[in-house]
Amino acid sequence: MCVCYKKCIFDTIKQIVRTIIMKIQEVKLESLSRVHALAKKTWFNTYKSILEEQQLNYMFNMMYKIENLEHNVKKGSSYYIIRDKVDLGFIEIIKKEYIIKLNKIYVIPNQQGKGLGENLIRFICDIAKNKKITQIELNVNRYNKAIKFYLKQDFKIIKEENIEIGNGYLMEDYVMRKIIIE
Repeated sequence: MCVCYKKCIFDTIKQIVRTIIMKIQEVKLESLSRVHALAKKTWFNTYKSILEEQQLNYMFNMMYKIENLEHNVKKGSSYYIIRDKVDLGFIEIIKKEYIIKLNKIYVIPNQQGKGLGENLIRFICDIAKNKKITQIELNVNRYNKAIKFYLKQDFKIIKEENIEIGNGYLMEDYVMRKIIIE
């Protein structure tokens, strides 16, 4: 057996074991500071090449101040954190009758490309299946490189959307949808 093949098998087994050890847990109201801390580690890195600094700061404060996170939970959002000894990423979802709205999915930069995002998408799909929900929908900035990731996860672009968010700022998004097949 060639060394390259053994390394490939070893890396695959290592990834499977890591996936099993990782936990995805719902964030309680009193622990939303963990989401805020993860957002600080991911938000600016994700959008610094897309948005101007003033808009980055404005949007961060609009979405990730603790009181705004609390407000979202009280209005029906659920936050989940993926962790492996430390917090590595998070999602925000809203469960509706026929659709799950994936409002946010972020993985800290040094953990991207290691399967965490895929694990989070599978987790959301499992929630959808358990609730007999057939679709997951999300908005993504039209210039965000994560679009490629979503396409690999079988999301399809269904439309473009421009959303005014105040202060003269605009979110220029694609709406993407994934159909859940049992």
